[in-house]
Amino acid sequence: ETIAFTASLWIDGKKQASVENSGHGGPNECHFDDKEVERAFYEHCRSQPDVPCDFGDGTPLKMNSDFFISRMIGKYDEEQWMKRQTRTKVLFRREGDDEGYRQISLTQKGQKYTRKAVMDFLNNKYSDIVEMH
Repeated sequence: ETIAFTASLWIDGKKQASVENSGHGGPNECHFDDKEVERAFYEHCRSQPDVPCDFGDGTPLKMNSDFFISRMIGKYDEEQWMKRQTRTKVLFRREGDDEGYRQISLTQKGQKYTRKAVMDFLNNKYSDIVEMH
């Protein structure tokens, strides 16, 4: 399954394509206005370095336009998730944690705390925090 989206692809400050995915596991669809820009974009994507792979036999994944766009959309989706979560919580990771975040609410037993107060508490309680939002 993939993320469903519609987006505009901007290159050098100009909208060059519409991109979409229905979210049912198929590839991203790109609709360029200019065939030369389309060719240059595909070539740019193919020229990007392979991406390390942590599963299967560990063979790096080859970059292509579909993978490039999927990574951009995935990063955007993660940023939006982070914004939603950090409205009411502090997210953190400790040394040795796998992927994902531990979380602590800014409201405890009806009492609201500032983000700074919660972060100070966590820094005092744990000496091995490696990331905090």
